[in-house]
Amino acid sequence: MSVLGVVTIGQSPRVDMVPEMVDQWPGADVREAGALDDLTADELSRLTPIPGDEVLTSRLRDGSLIDRGPAAPWTRSRLTPAASSPPPERSSRR
Repeated sequence: MSVLGVVTIGQSPRVDMVPEMVDQWPGADVREAGALDDLTADELSRLTPIPGDEVLTSRLRDGSLIDRGPAAPWTRSRLTPAASSPPPERSSRR
């Protein structure tokens, strides 16, 4: 079976995007993960970009948007394991 890994810079699941992707890979084991998945509300509130940063706008699980700077040191460390080994509760068979 094929595996389709979907990684977002926000939070998963992305119900606004992933269903369309799944339609393109029938029968795939779809795994979603996001860079902001495990952050608390307090941690999310500290992601405000500093002047001069390029701004990334990310969608949160509740549908709200958050602006953040791309240089947050944890972003790469969260995306790499998320892409290679998402938690089982973020997986679904389609």
